[in-house]
Amino acid sequence: MFSDLLFIAVLTLFSLFDVFNNRELPDLLVYSTLFIALLTFLHHPSPYFATFDAPILLLMMLMSISGFIGSGDVYVALALSLIKPFINVGQAHIPTPLFLFLGGGLVFASLFSLWLVKQLLDKKIKIEKPLYLLIILPFMVIILHYPLPLWLKVSSFAIALASTIYLSAKHSILSLLAKEKSVDELEDEDFLATELMTNWSLGRVVDKTLIKKMKEKGIKKVKVYVHLPPFLPFMLLAYVISLFLYPFA
Repeated sequence: MFSDLLFIAVLTLFSLFDVFNNRELPDLLVYSTLFIALLTFLHHPSPYFATFDAPILLLMMLMSISGFIGSGDVYVALALSLIKPFINVGQAHIPTPLFLFLGGGLVFASLFSLWLVKQLLDKKIKIEKPLYLLIILPFMVIILHYPLPLWLKVSSFAIALASTIYLSAKHSILSLLAKEKSVDELEDEDFLATELMTNWSLGRVVDKTLIKKMKEKGIKKVKVYVHLPPFLPFMLLAYVISLFLYPFA
Protein backbone atom coordinates (compact mmCIF):
# COMPACT_ATOMS: atom_id res chain seq x y z
CA MET A 1 0.00 0.00 0.00
CA PHE A 2 2.86 2.42 0.82
CA SER A 3 4.41 1.95 -2.61
CA ASP A 4 1.02 2.62 -4.26
CA LEU A 5 0.53 5.86 -2.33
CA LEU A 6 4.10 7.01 -2.97
CA PHE A 7 3.68 6.11 -6.65
CA ILE A 8 0.51 8.24 -6.94
CA ALA A 9 2.08 11.13 -4.98
CA VAL A 10 5.21 11.23 -7.15
CA LEU A 11 3.32 10.93 -10.43
CA THR A 12 0.82 13.60 -9.36
CA LEU A 13 3.59 16.00 -8.30
CA PHE A 14 5.48 15.58 -11.56
CA SER A 15 2.25 15.93 -13.56
CA LEU A 16 1.53 19.27 -11.87
CA PHE A 17 5.00 20.56 -12.77
CA ASP A 18 4.57 19.22 -16.30
CA VAL A 19 1.33 21.19 -16.72
CA PHE A 20 2.02 24.39 -14.79
CA ASN A 21 5.77 24.77 -15.22
CA ASN A 22 5.89 24.63 -19.03
CA ARG A 23 6.84 20.93 -19.04
CA GLU A 24 10.05 21.69 -17.11
CA LEU A 25 10.91 19.45 -14.15
CA PRO A 26 13.30 21.06 -11.61
CA ASP A 27 16.57 19.13 -11.32
CA LEU A 28 16.42 19.20 -7.51
CA LEU A 29 12.96 17.62 -7.57
CA VAL A 30 14.00 14.94 -10.07
CA TYR A 31 17.17 13.92 -8.21
CA SER A 32 15.52 14.04 -4.79
CA THR A 33 12.73 11.80 -6.05
CA LEU A 34 15.22 9.38 -7.60
CA PHE A 35 17.05 9.20 -4.25
CA ILE A 36 13.83 8.46 -2.34
CA ALA A 37 12.80 5.92 -4.99
CA LEU A 38 16.18 4.19 -4.70
CA LEU A 39 15.87 3.98 -0.91
CA THR A 40 12.38 2.50 -1.34
CA PHE A 41 13.70 -0.07 -3.79
CA LEU A 42 16.62 -1.04 -1.55
CA HIS A 43 14.19 -1.55 1.33
CA HIS A 44 12.18 -3.99 -0.82
CA PRO A 45 14.44 -5.05 -3.71
CA SER A 46 12.78 -6.86 -6.59
CA PRO A 47 14.49 -8.96 -9.28
CA TYR A 48 11.60 -7.97 -11.55
CA PHE A 49 13.18 -4.53 -12.01
CA ALA A 50 16.47 -5.85 -13.40
CA THR A 51 14.76 -8.50 -15.53
CA PHE A 52 11.97 -6.46 -17.13
CA ASP A 53 12.08 -2.76 -16.23
CA ALA A 54 15.77 -2.06 -16.78
CA PRO A 55 15.87 -3.15 -20.48
CA ILE A 56 12.76 -1.07 -21.22
CA LEU A 57 14.23 1.95 -19.44
CA LEU A 58 17.45 1.55 -21.43
CA LEU A 59 15.44 1.52 -24.66
CA MET A 60 13.59 4.62 -23.51
CA MET A 61 16.89 6.35 -22.79
CA LEU A 62 18.07 5.58 -26.32
CA MET A 63 14.76 6.94 -27.66
CA SER A 64 15.31 10.08 -25.60
CA ILE A 65 18.79 10.57 -27.04
CA SER A 66 17.31 10.15 -30.52
CA GLY A 67 14.67 12.75 -29.75
CA PHE A 68 11.56 10.58 -29.75
CA ILE A 69 10.65 11.25 -26.11
CA GLY A 70 11.71 13.79 -23.49
CA SER A 71 14.47 12.94 -21.02
CA GLY A 72 12.27 14.12 -18.14
CA ASP A 73 9.73 11.40 -18.92
CA VAL A 74 12.51 8.81 -18.72
CA TYR A 75 13.67 10.00 -15.29
CA VAL A 76 10.10 9.94 -14.01
CA ALA A 77 9.61 6.41 -15.38
CA LEU A 78 12.86 5.32 -13.68
CA ALA A 79 11.79 6.72 -10.30
CA LEU A 80 8.34 5.16 -10.54
CA SER A 81 9.80 1.81 -11.62
CA LEU A 82 12.05 1.76 -8.56
CA ILE A 83 9.05 2.51 -6.33
CA LYS A 84 6.78 -0.05 -8.00
CA PRO A 85 8.50 -2.29 -10.59
CA PHE A 86 5.26 -3.63 -12.06
CA ILE A 87 1.58 -2.77 -12.33
CA ASN A 88 -1.06 -5.45 -11.83
CA VAL A 89 -3.65 -5.45 -14.59
CA GLY A 90 -5.96 -8.33 -13.81
CA GLN A 91 -3.71 -11.40 -13.59
CA ALA A 92 -0.89 -9.80 -15.60
CA HIS A 93 2.21 -8.11 -14.19
CA ILE A 94 3.12 -5.31 -16.59
CA PRO A 95 6.52 -3.59 -16.22
CA THR A 96 5.92 -0.09 -14.92
CA PRO A 97 7.64 1.87 -17.74
CA LEU A 98 5.77 -0.17 -20.34
CA PHE A 99 2.44 0.39 -18.56
CA LEU A 100 3.06 4.13 -18.19
CA PHE A 101 3.81 4.71 -21.86
CA LEU A 102 1.25 2.29 -23.28
CA GLY A 103 -1.44 3.35 -20.81
CA GLY A 104 -0.60 7.02 -21.19
CA GLY A 105 -0.61 6.53 -24.94
CA LEU A 106 -4.10 5.00 -24.84
CA VAL A 107 -5.46 7.90 -22.79
CA PHE A 108 -3.72 10.41 -25.06
CA ALA A 109 -5.09 8.70 -28.19
CA SER A 110 -8.62 8.80 -26.77
CA LEU A 111 -8.48 12.53 -26.05
CA PHE A 112 -6.49 13.28 -29.19
CA SER A 113 -9.15 11.63 -31.35
CA LEU A 114 -11.80 13.94 -29.82
CA TRP A 115 -9.57 16.96 -30.46
CA LEU A 116 -9.02 15.90 -34.07
CA VAL A 117 -12.76 15.53 -34.67
CA LYS A 118 -13.32 19.02 -33.24
CA GLN A 119 -10.61 20.49 -35.50
CA LEU A 120 -12.25 18.82 -38.50
CA LEU A 121 -15.66 20.20 -37.58
CA ASP A 122 -14.14 23.66 -37.08
CA LYS A 123 -12.39 23.29 -40.45
CA LYS A 124 -8.98 23.97 -38.91
CA ILE A 125 -7.57 20.85 -40.55
CA LYS A 126 -8.49 19.27 -43.87
CA ILE A 127 -8.39 15.75 -45.24
CA GLU A 128 -5.49 15.53 -47.69
CA LYS A 129 -5.53 11.80 -48.46
CA PRO A 130 -9.14 10.52 -48.33
CA LEU A 131 -8.17 6.92 -49.11
CA TYR A 132 -6.48 6.65 -45.70
CA LEU A 133 -9.91 6.96 -44.10
CA LEU A 134 -10.54 3.36 -45.16
CA ILE A 135 -7.90 2.20 -42.65
CA ILE A 136 -10.47 2.37 -39.86
CA LEU A 137 -12.73 -0.28 -41.45
CA PRO A 138 -10.73 -3.43 -40.52
CA PHE A 139 -10.28 -2.03 -36.99
CA MET A 140 -14.02 -1.57 -36.69
CA VAL A 141 -14.62 -5.18 -37.78
CA ILE A 142 -12.20 -6.45 -35.11
CA ILE A 143 -13.63 -4.17 -32.40
CA LEU A 144 -17.23 -5.14 -33.13
CA HIS A 145 -16.63 -8.83 -33.80
CA TYR A 146 -14.41 -9.89 -30.89
CA PRO A 147 -15.73 -9.98 -27.29
CA LEU A 148 -13.28 -7.47 -25.84
CA PRO A 149 -13.73 -5.58 -22.54
CA LEU A 150 -15.56 -2.27 -23.01
CA TRP A 151 -12.54 -0.15 -22.03
CA LEU A 152 -10.41 -1.96 -24.59
CA LYS A 153 -13.03 -1.47 -27.31
CA VAL A 154 -13.26 2.24 -26.54
CA SER A 155 -9.49 2.76 -26.46
CA SER A 156 -9.00 0.66 -29.61
CA PHE A 157 -11.61 2.71 -31.45
CA ALA A 158 -9.95 5.94 -30.25
CA ILE A 159 -6.55 4.78 -31.50
CA ALA A 160 -8.02 3.70 -34.85
CA LEU A 161 -9.89 6.99 -35.24
CA ALA A 162 -6.91 9.15 -34.25
CA SER A 163 -4.55 7.20 -36.53
CA THR A 164 -6.95 7.38 -39.48
CA ILE A 165 -7.52 11.14 -39.21
CA TYR A 166 -3.82 11.78 -38.57
CA LEU A 167 -2.69 9.85 -41.65
CA SER A 168 -5.41 11.49 -43.74
CA ALA A 169 -4.58 15.04 -42.66
CA LYS A 170 -1.00 14.78 -41.40
CA HIS A 171 0.44 17.97 -42.87
CA SER A 172 -2.38 20.27 -41.72
CA ILE A 173 -2.37 18.71 -38.23
CA LEU A 174 1.39 19.16 -37.81
CA SER A 175 1.15 22.70 -39.15
CA LEU A 176 -1.52 23.46 -36.55
CA LEU A 177 0.74 22.19 -33.75
CA ALA A 178 3.86 24.10 -34.87
CA LYS A 179 4.98 27.67 -35.23
CA GLU A 180 8.08 29.42 -36.49
CA LYS A 181 10.67 30.54 -33.94
CA SER A 182 13.96 32.35 -34.27
CA VAL A 183 17.01 30.36 -33.20
CA ASP A 184 17.57 32.79 -30.31
CA GLU A 185 14.10 31.98 -28.91
CA LEU A 186 14.73 28.23 -28.72
CA GLU A 187 14.87 26.47 -25.36
CA ASP A 188 16.38 23.16 -24.27
CA GLU A 189 14.22 20.16 -25.21
CA ASP A 190 12.09 22.08 -27.70
CA PHE A 191 10.91 19.65 -30.39
CA LEU A 192 11.65 20.79 -33.92
CA ALA A 193 8.95 20.19 -36.52
CA THR A 194 11.38 18.38 -38.80
CA GLU A 195 8.49 16.97 -40.84
CA LEU A 196 7.69 20.53 -41.97
CA MET A 197 11.28 21.47 -42.85
CA THR A 198 12.94 20.26 -46.05
CA ASN A 199 16.37 18.63 -46.07
CA TRP A 200 16.76 18.86 -42.30
CA SER A 201 19.43 16.61 -40.81
CA LEU A 202 20.75 18.40 -37.72
CA GLY A 203 18.56 16.76 -35.09
CA ARG A 204 15.12 16.95 -33.53
CA VAL A 205 15.48 17.89 -29.85
CA VAL A 206 16.97 21.31 -29.13
CA ASP A 207 20.03 21.63 -26.91
CA LYS A 208 22.98 24.02 -26.77
CA THR A 209 24.98 21.93 -29.26
CA LEU A 210 22.16 21.98 -31.82
CA ILE A 211 21.66 25.72 -31.41
CA LYS A 212 25.38 26.23 -32.01
CA LYS A 213 25.23 24.12 -35.19
CA MET A 214 22.26 26.09 -36.50
CA LYS A 215 24.02 29.40 -35.90
CA GLU A 216 27.17 28.10 -37.62
CA LYS A 217 25.07 27.20 -40.68
CA GLY A 218 23.41 30.62 -40.67
CA ILE A 219 19.95 29.29 -39.86
CA LYS A 220 17.78 32.11 -38.52
CA LYS A 221 14.37 30.51 -38.01
CA VAL A 222 12.99 27.00 -37.55
CA LYS A 223 9.59 25.42 -36.99
CA VAL A 224 8.92 24.14 -33.48
CA TYR A 225 6.05 22.16 -31.97
CA VAL A 226 4.62 24.53 -29.38
CA HIS A 227 1.16 23.07 -28.82
CA LEU A 228 2.17 19.56 -27.76
CA PRO A 229 0.42 18.56 -24.52
CA PRO A 230 2.46 17.42 -21.49
CA PHE A 231 2.51 13.62 -21.37
CA LEU A 232 2.83 12.91 -17.64
CA PRO A 233 -0.84 13.74 -16.87
CA PHE A 234 -1.86 11.04 -19.35
CA MET A 235 0.30 8.56 -17.44
CA LEU A 236 -1.41 9.63 -14.21
CA LEU A 237 -4.87 9.24 -15.74
CA ALA A 238 -3.94 5.78 -17.04
CA TYR A 239 -2.82 4.68 -13.57
CA VAL A 240 -5.92 6.10 -11.88
CA ILE A 241 -8.15 4.34 -14.41
CA SER A 242 -6.29 1.07 -13.78
CA LEU A 243 -6.96 1.46 -10.05
CA PHE A 244 -10.68 1.78 -10.73
CA LEU A 245 -10.60 -1.31 -12.94
CA TYR A 246 -8.23 -3.34 -10.74
CA PRO A 247 -8.11 -1.61 -7.30
CA PHE A 248 -4.69 -2.14 -5.69
CA ALA A 249 -4.50 -5.61 -7.25
